[in-house]
Amino acid sequence: MPQSLLDRPGADEYAPYYAAYIRLVPPGDLLVHFERQRALMEHRFRALTPDRAGYRYAPDNWSVRDVLCHLTDTERVFSHRA
Repeated sequence: MPQSLLDRPGADEYAPYYAAYIRLVPPGDLLVHFERQRALMEHRFRALTPDRAGYRYAPDNWSVRDVLCHLTDTERVFSHRA
């Protein structure tokens, strides 16, 4: 069991499937990492023009905007689970 919510969870606190994802999280304060990621993603997506946001490399593939919406939805689900 972690000492605080900012510590890594113990291996008995998540399904083995998630171990690879948990290992990818850098050490340190998670809230600092979240803020850096948020700022970086905001910077990158604000730089997109509407034409670039709607770009699809093939007709049946997702646009950049679709991917962003999917990421947002996924983050909501994982935040709820956390």
